[in-house]
Amino acid sequence: MGLILLAMNITIDLIGRNLLHRPFAGTLEMTTYWWMPVLTLLAFAYTERQQEHIKVTVLLDVLNPTLRRRIEMAFGIVTLLLVAALCYYALLDAIQSTVLRRTTPSSPPVAIWPFKFMAVGGMGMLTLQLIASIWRWSAGHYAAPAADAAPTRIQRIATVAFGIGLAFAAVAIGGMLFGDLSKPMIGALVIVLSIVLLLMGVPVGVSMLGAALVGLYALSGTRVVVSTLKSVSFDAVASWSYSVIPMFILMGMILWKSGLTASAFTAARNWLGWMPGGLAVATNYAGATLAASSGSTIGITYALGHVSIPEMLRSGYHPQLAVGSVAAAGTLGQIIPPSLLLVVYAGAAAVPVGPQLLAGIVPGVILAVAFSVLIMLIAVVRPSWAPRIDMSGITWAMRWRSLAGVMPIAAIVLLVIGGLMSGWFTATEAGVIGMLLALVLGGIHQIRSGASLRELWVMFRDSLLGTLTGTAAIFLLVIGVVVLTRAMALSQVPNLLAQSIIDIGLGRVQLLLLLIVVYLILGMFMDTLAMMLLTIPVVVIPLQAVGVDLLWFGVFLVVMAEVGLLTPPLGILAYVVHRIAANPEVNGGKPISLGTVFLGVTPFAAVAILVLLLLIAFPDLVTWLPYRNGGG
Repeated sequence: MGLILLAMNITIDLIGRNLLHRPFAGTLEMTTYWWMPVLTLLAFAYTERQQEHIKVTVLLDVLNPTLRRRIEMAFGIVTLLLVAALCYYALLDAIQSTVLRRTTPSSPPVAIWPFKFMAVGGMGMLTLQLIASIWRWSAGHYAAPAADAAPTRIQRIATVAFGIGLAFAAVAIGGMLFGDLSKPMIGALVIVLSIVLLLMGVPVGVSMLGAALVGLYALSGTRVVVSTLKSVSFDAVASWSYSVIPMFILMGMILWKSGLTASAFTAARNWLGWMPGGLAVATNYAGATLAASSGSTIGITYALGHVSIPEMLRSGYHPQLAVGSVAAAGTLGQIIPPSLLLVVYAGAAAVPVGPQLLAGIVPGVILAVAFSVLIMLIAVVRPSWAPRIDMSGITWAMRWRSLAGVMPIAAIVLLVIGGLMSGWFTATEAGVIGMLLALVLGGIHQIRSGASLRELWVMFRDSLLGTLTGTAAIFLLVIGVVVLTRAMALSQVPNLLAQSIIDIGLGRVQLLLLLIVVYLILGMFMDTLAMMLLTIPVVVIPLQAVGVDLLWFGVFLVVMAEVGLLTPPLGILAYVVHRIAANPEVNGGKPISLGTVFLGVTPFAAVAILVLLLLIAFPDLVTWLPYRNGGG
């Protein structure tokens, strides 16, 4: 309901402002303090029920079933205690706000106090759902009880790693609470403890929240911890900047569920199939087209993988090139706007969302071209990997007709990016209008394909549910990073790093090259959003000290995050592609191993790094467009 009300509110304001010259008063305040808390906080429990909260399960996945259940139960209890504390203190804050009848300072004022209870309701329902999840783990619903076989070598290594992680966590917490440590040392322990906890399988947002709360207590005592717990649940989600996230997710979900995305590959194949590696090149540019209308990397990968991998394999393409080109095409979804990661970065780094989105356009195009050049080079050097396909049956009439299937996506792209560049829309308004257009065009496409009213409803319902779980998963991380940012500010770690960088004489280029190595390592073991949100509070001040533009760095960070989606051992996007390719209907009965997928994505990850080096050498490639449009 909050999602629908948010879209309606912004649409009414747009119509009133542009057509009637009478904007709907209080739109920004209602979006921030009413609709965002409703659609995020109340979705936390459903997301937990679906087990969709973001966590790293690399170690958990290799443990024997009994040990994994016990660890999941233990982590569930820790999470339960933290969420119950958030619920209790949110209730105290809501009662205080009710007594004071808190409103916005705007004219007319908008009441905040009734919606403070959204934090209470959301955390309360999440508490109950966590109790249910703990019971399900104990009863074996999430991992069926099984007789444990003799532990394998990898299981023994994982068990030892867990033991080391638990020992470090205990020592770090004890040191912060009872040791006489300096503030920077406490801040450093908070960061390392967060990383250790998330690598052990604690939900990423909870890892940052728990470690940061311990750090806050060690730095400033009970008063700061209590004030943080009272306000963070509501304040972290009550954000106009972040309100674009659910709209972009919903837009991408509708395009995917309605089937509009498949037409992009058909058109690209008809026009580009004649080139060396034509099908892979077509996949790449279809991904770029979808990226400009959807902020979902995984959605793009699913849509393209089911269509393009079978066709490439039937045409004799080497599996490495087939799966690698699909994964690379998916990464464009977070660089070419609309991009969820750029929006999240903008909020965490306190830069304007619209200019940050515009900063991704030129680098995204460069990356798409670079991927295409790589594919063509592979096809020329190893022609057996990408046989030329027979285009004799493709007429010019068929080419032009295939463009008709891309017109809905093109219309969304022009509306969203054109509205941002022209200044007609804010980022949130562009997201709402793009989503509404996607809904209309996706519905028309479904009707023309013979869908019934029930099928239309199922498409819309599934899109809404996917949006709610995706949004809630992101905002649990946002809550964690808000608390982590406070701990970093009190510990003075960012300032100390900045001064150290100045003292040892690291310049802009040297620092960025160092960060490439750091993010490559982090990306091997950490979730994309976790890597971004954990490091932003630490690196912003050092970056500013050496003159790095924060809009520019947003693109740098997102490209590195997308490289992390490809690289082992975590490589979430590689696992997604492997799951798609494991389907016999996709692979044609010839299984494709995970190793093949990782080998396939490696050249594309290397090309992405080369593009980053180009952006370091010529930063204006990123910044000229947003500043040309009044950004910054």
